Amino acid sequence: MPIWNQTRNVSGCNRARAAWPTNIPMKEHASATAPASAQEYMATFTNDHSWVWPASETIHFIGMALLFGVALLVNLRMLGMMKSIPYQAIHRLLPLGILGFILNVVSGMVFFVSNPPLYFLNPAFAAKIAVLLLAGVGLVYFTLFDQPWGVGPNQDAPFSSKLVAASTMCLLLGVMYFGRILPFISH
Repeated sequence: MPIWNQTRNVSGCNRARAAWPTNIPMKEHASATAPASAQEYMATFTNDHSWVWPASETIHFIGMALLFGVALLVNLRMLGMMKSIPYQAIHRLLPLGILGFILNVVSGMVFFVSNPPLYFLNPAFAAKIAVLLLAGVGLVYFTLFDQPWGVGPNQDAPFSSKLVAASTMCLLLGVMYFGRILPFISH
């Protein structure tokens, strides 16, 4: 059990729980009363079971690896690496990226529902969501617009595609950065 607690401390779980705003009333013993809503039930379940947070973090990291791995391959191809591979072949990995996104949304909601004030009032969370939405625009560009689809083997992508790829990579790094510092910044 000590290794489990060390893992929770390193990941920011205990710090995040210790950083609860003191001016917002939290139930002392949430499990002693029946939850009034689905949010309260999920918060009670997450906070009363020590395995939920680390399991959710594991799922979140797996989803992040899938999502960012696929996005990295698409962006690097647009920037001129892996020229022997046509864009269409790399784009076939998109379902894995979508799976990663779904895993991140579900596990992220577990984090958010377990303590909404910690996230809702946190400027790092607002920045993470804003940067994530901007990065999503770049990823949608590679799916909906025709320019990337015309990039065949041994061809360079148009400048606009390279610009979107470079900015998307920077924005995705921003998502990871703000997500990582989230437990350490409070309102």
